Amino acid sequence: MLRSVLSLSVALALTACSPQNSSTEQQTQSAATEEAKQQLSSGVIKENMDLSVDPGDDFFRYVNGKWFDNFEIPADKSSYGSFVILRDEAQDHVMDIIKSSAEGDFKAGSDEQKVG
Repeated sequence: MLRSVLSLSVALALTACSPQNSSTEQQTQSAATEEAKQQLSSGVIKENMDLSVDPGDDFFRYVNGKWFDNFEIPADKSSYGSFVILRDEAQDHVMDIIKSSAEGDFKAGSDEQKVG
């Protein structure tokens, strides 16, 4: 009985250490690692960076140099960013709603008639 238990233990140990299982696991792990690398991105837009500037001398120009040279703030704005763009688009949409309400002949008391 002890001999059969010992034989079974050795057989299980050798099966667990089999190189066939490890190569399959390595392939699965390497595929998962490659997929994870493809999904991750830093969010840094390298096209906007000025790599000719030493980051120790002027980090702002290093990171934003090309963007800073190419981007122009509109003359009627003191600053320009994503929230200014959203506000301008919202104002344009509200103006379109007002104009379309003013052009139509709507029932008295309706929302369109009140706006127009």
